Amino acid sequence: MESEEERCPFCSTVNSPGTGDECEHFIGVEGDGVPGVIWGDGEQFCDAYGDLCLAIEDRSPRWPPSKDPSVGIAAWIAGLKKEELDAVHHVQMLERLVEVRTAEPVELESMAGGSVRTSLYVDRPERLRAAIGELRAALRWLEGASL
Repeated sequence: MESEEERCPFCSTVNSPGTGDECEHFIGVEGDGVPGVIWGDGEQFCDAYGDLCLAIEDRSPRWPPSKDPSVGIAAWIAGLKKEELDAVHHVQMLERLVEVRTAEPVELESMAGGSVRTSLYVDRPERLRAAIGELRAALRWLEGASL
């Protein structure tokens, strides 16, 4: 392996994070105490979750959507009280839904003064993609219910 490559903790694929050469489990990086930078499916999940939280905040009397079958993950999220939902960061919600593991930290030679990067991986990328669709469906339902 090259110095900035790493193995996925789920499938053992050799990845080069940030180059577009990553396995389907890869969702982002964090480094030197900086909060994670999430992209791909992980970023789409975080965006969809954030949009749903804003919509819930705007339309809280319509929450939770307990009767609509198209909002499976929203019903799961609805198990949280609104105050708890406000306090749960999107990355924390991601970690409640799928297992998130880190690869071995990699020291980056390309960074002045040296830096360490730790990559983030999820165990079930298909569950993550399904959750994105469910969050978007919940948002559409909530927006339609408020008309």
